[in-house]
Parts: sequence; structure tokens; C-alpha cells
Amino acid sequence: MPQARPPQPTRFAIQKARGKGWSTLEVGEELAQTEARFDLMVKVNPRAYFRLIQLDYNPDSGYDGMEFNWTLIHLYDPSKGGTRKSGRGR
Repeated sequence: MPQARPPQPTRFAIQKARGKGWSTLEVGEELAQTEARFDLMVKVNPRAYFRLIQLDYNPDSGYDGMEFNWTLIHLYDPSKGGTRKSGRGR
């Protein structure tokens, strides 16, 4: 009989665009603290694309490791000079 997986906290990740993908720079558990770090990274490197995403653990995945569903919270686009909130992704 499969064991039930323990509940996981919601996490927040800061990612930077690299080539055709995204590289995770930091993962935190407090939204306010992660947003402050996101703002600092944008301030330090205003010519790069950054995104802040919410990671929700997916307990129904068939994968033995951990799988997350993610939601976009902020996207920094240097050509537009600001952040915006957007929809869902996986």
C-alpha cells in the first residue's frame, strides 16, 4: 500500500531568463520576503527578465520525487520597465 506523502508548504521562486528557458535563483516560503528579493534583483540587473512564481506541491503526481504546479505572480520585462501579474502555468 502506497504511503501518503506529507503536506508541503507553498513556496515562491525567483527565476531569471537564460537562453530559451528559466533558471531558478532562489526559493523561499514567505511571499513578502521573496517579493523584496525579487525587487532587489530587478534593481541590480534591470536589463534581465525575471519572474516570481508560486509553487504548489502536486500530491497527485505519479513521479516519485516532488512535482509542483506553478502560478505566475510577477513578470519583469525590461522592455516594458515594470512588473505585471498574470495567469497560471505548469
